[in-house]
Amino acid sequence: MEDSTGLRTASSALTAAGALVAAAGTTIIWTSTGLRRDLRGLLDLDYRGLDLVEGIAALVLSVMVLALLADVRRRGRLGIRPVGLLLAGVLLVALPAWVAVRAEARAVDEVAVVVARAAGITTEEAAARVRTDPDLAVRTDSSGVWLSIAGGVLVTLGGVTTLWWSRRRPPDQEGDGA
Repeated sequence: MEDSTGLRTASSALTAAGALVAAAGTTIIWTSTGLRRDLRGLLDLDYRGLDLVEGIAALVLSVMVLALLADVRRRGRLGIRPVGLLLAGVLLVALPAWVAVRAEARAVDEVAVVVARAAGITTEEAAARVRTDPDLAVRTDSSGVWLSIAGGVLVTLGGVTTLWWSRRRPPDQEGDGA
């Protein structure tokens, strides 16, 4: 079935662009943490997407989306693939967003380990000290996750568009391209 509206092409373009953007986003710094009073940033820690489990998962998922998209274009059968693309897009949004939400807690945990070793106290006591002592207060910047989140949004839109396009097709046209 030929797609006179260009919806099939648009959904493929959105999905492919989103997967590439999300994958590229994993190579940049997702979050930076440090002490608020460390104005020169000597103790700052930078976490690239690929330094984190969530970033590696986002990269693998991006590659899987591209492979799934290529398979759909090559074989021409949709089946459950549009739902898979949609779920992959949601995960590509959720993984980096989770990193941003957890950035401060991760920073507190990292500083608490150092404080615990230096002061000879437990990590739990050190974490409580980090949360209450202004000299040990942490700061975080998670602005780097937005590129991967944007890629996930594009994959989600591509998945929704593919799903909508596949639902518009007559049942006898299931073998045509997607």
